Amino acid sequence: MKKIWENNIGKTIVILLSGILIGVILLIGSFLLPIGRIEKNVEKSVAVLERETKYYEIIEGDKATKLDNYTDAIMLYNSIYGGEENILDKSMHVYRYAVEEDDSVKSLANHYSHAEDARKVSYGRYWHGYLVILKPILMFFDYANIRVLNSILQPMLVAFVAILMYKKKKEKYILP
Repeated sequence: MKKIWENNIGKTIVILLSGILIGVILLIGSFLLPIGRIEKNVEKSVAVLERETKYYEIIEGDKATKLDNYTDAIMLYNSIYGGEENILDKSMHVYRYAVEEDDSVKSLANHYSHAEDARKVSYGRYWHGYLVILKPILMFFDYANIRVLNSILQPMLVAFVAILMYKKKKEKYILP
């Protein structure tokens, strides 16, 4: 019994440390991507965010349709930082410039109007794994196009999972 317990703890530690290492390597890799095309697509995205504001409701008055553009603007802004820090520092601290700390949409918009009062802030207390996927996607698509892509891929994913569940004789779980 003791041997099994020690073996499971050892495997868990190895898996945890491997996951951390892979996550760091992937995040560093995302910061090695050139930001030129990413920056152009983020700049195109600002118009959508400004029009909708921080917490836009697709159906006015229906809170279930509320979009979190505040967080999306932070994510977009984090993806375009191109400071002089070394790659490890940039990927671990995830810097961006902020003008108005309480409104990331305005800060992002001000970035493109070349606001002089922007200051560098770090968001290093969080692992920004979304950048591993977001930065490569931003090389080809802007924010509006990513939304369209998301609206196509999510139903496809649901259908794929439902098909797998059916094949594994778990059809009673498909509807829930």
